Amino acid sequence: MSDNKKYSLKLLLMGLLHFYIDFACHFYAFGLLAPQYPGRLTELFLAYNFIAFALQCPIGYYVDRINRKFFMGVGMGIGLVCLYQGYAAGTKLNWPVVGLICCALGNAFIHAVGSRAVMEKSRRGLMGGGIFIAFGALGVGLGDYLGITLEHSFDRLLVWLIEAFMLPFLAYGVINIKKARETGVLGSEDIRVSLDGNDMICLIMCLFAVLVRSYVGFILPNTFKELIVTDTMETGGLLEAMFPSVPGFLGKAAGGVLVVILMRLFNGKDLRKMNYRYGIFALFAAGLCLCAGGEEPVCVLIGTVLFHSLMPVTLYEIYCILHKNPAFSLGLTTLMLFAGMLPALLYKPDDGQRRILIAAFCGAALMALAIGYRACSKKNEEDAR
Repeated sequence: MSDNKKYSLKLLLMGLLHFYIDFACHFYAFGLLAPQYPGRLTELFLAYNFIAFALQCPIGYYVDRINRKFFMGVGMGIGLVCLYQGYAAGTKLNWPVVGLICCALGNAFIHAVGSRAVMEKSRRGLMGGGIFIAFGALGVGLGDYLGITLEHSFDRLLVWLIEAFMLPFLAYGVINIKKARETGVLGSEDIRVSLDGNDMICLIMCLFAVLVRSYVGFILPNTFKELIVTDTMETGGLLEAMFPSVPGFLGKAAGGVLVVILMRLFNGKDLRKMNYRYGIFALFAAGLCLCAGGEEPVCVLIGTVLFHSLMPVTLYEIYCILHKNPAFSLGLTTLMLFAGMLPALLYKPDDGQRRILIAAFCGAALMALAIGYRACSKKNEEDAR
């Protein structure tokens, strides 16, 4: 089998794993936990996101320093066992909060596994990071819907299906552990990074852009959900519930692919610079659609897709700066996502304020990406001397 086919299969496996873990966690949260704590959902949501997203940063830092094959096995095993224990604690021991903590830990480890598996310093890594993350959007949407709508009798059946579904992933993990015996547990390669001034500027600007993307993403209008699905298709249920997840899936999956296509169309040689250029264009076009387009469903839909397409752009740039640290790179972005989520939960803008805030924050993120692009260009000029 060729390397490209092997990578495609690995990417598909990691994408399905991401879909699975996000679906299982959100099904647990809404189907098994929320009915027991109807008045404390915000606190539980914050606790889950802190463990599942903010803790990816320290987890990713350490897992990048472990033999790759060994971590693929052990990390995947830890993640899935945490998920299993979460369901066991919530359904069999009646410890729902303990179950939520276990599920969140499983989510954090699986993200580290997937990012390390699919992100490589090449065009494949730019596309792979976005596609891997995109599958999670569908898992979240389906988990929320089934968790809210299924009757209790079906909950138990789905729990068993979720637990059975982890078996092939556990088998894959065991295979990787056996392969790791040949090279040892600790990685032999030095992956420490020395950053100069331009690298630090690029890193800070990209992290700021992720922070902004997180906040704006939480206050984006959802009018297209009702305007497109309900009015044109006259149907509700699963389709209506999943539709808001589609722009996130399309944007995250397409962002990295579009950058590579642009490279080929314009015979570009510098992937990082083309990455920045696309990011600046996509953010400007997204802000224009979301602010000037009003509540026109097509404008909102296009703007949301373009906005989500920034995810692989910033993730790959951070990884290029922190090369050979894929899990830590994703961990930094998820930490910024968690930080950007906090003010959105504390303050809910009305429709008029929302448009102003989107315009202001998109402008700030545009400035950050422009500064990062300039620093990246200076870095290339210095390296070429």
